[in-house]
Amino acid sequence: MANQRKPATLGERLKWAREQSGLSATQVANRLGVKSQSVSAWEGDQREPRANKLLMLAGILNVSVAWLLEGSGKGPQERSIELELEEIAGRLESARSQVDKLSRQLDRATGKIDKLLERVRAARQQAAE
Repeated sequence: MANQRKPATLGERLKWAREQSGLSATQVANRLGVKSQSVSAWEGDQREPRANKLLMLAGILNVSVAWLLEGSGKGPQERSIELELEEIAGRLESARSQVDKLSRQLDRATGKIDKLLERVRAARQQAAE
């Protein structure tokens, strides 16, 4: 949270710790066995997690319960720009791979359509004779 105010509420600390860990709200919810709406409500300070979920959250996010509750104790480590860039590069490579795969599928489908069109034209020509 460089150049930003210190997270003041449990929800803000929870969201910040989750973001620093690189996890989505859905991923955290899945690990906790709750709905993603619950995590969103906690992060929005609309509700608070029960004690057992708070303990699990601290473990998942690698922070202390005290830090989540009051901002003291072990908080999240800020992610380095290198780590963020590596993750972005990995997502980019994955997207490129998916685009390549879709491109190959599109080429195959286009080839099949061309062959079918040739057969239809040939059948029409034969029927016209």
